[in-house]
Amino acid sequence: MRKNPRKIKRIILYRRENPTLTLAQIGKRFKCSREYIYHVLKSNNEPTLRAIPKKVTPCINCNTLIEKGIRFCSNKCRFNYYNIKVTCTLCRVPFYRKRYQIIQRYYDRRGYKHIYCSRQCFYRGQRAGISSKKNLI
Repeated sequence: MRKNPRKIKRIILYRRENPTLTLAQIGKRFKCSREYIYHVLKSNNEPTLRAIPKKVTPCINCNTLIEKGIRFCSNKCRFNYYNIKVTCTLCRVPFYRKRYQIIQRYYDRRGYKHIYCSRQCFYRGQRAGISSKKNLI
């Protein structure tokens, strides 16, 4: 095959712009064999192995892209996901409650309707008629 310097420069430039493509894919683009692409890249000291892209997944809390296998992008996201800020039904004080507690007590079988910050607030709410005997903390 006759060497075409413009084609060689285009192949090298294309490889630099698209490092994740295989030699066969580059050869298909320039209508030549992967062996020729390998020879051109090797003779010009360019990498012949393709770069493998990193696998990414979104953070569970904020949806920023992070490496696969990691669930949260930071400790702040982890805290915000597992600890949900709620307000007491009676005294209106904001506090944190664990996610699993909220799911277990308020969304599943138990069917509680009110969230209290302490036993004292629960008992005051019971006396005020807000909660029934069934609605424990």
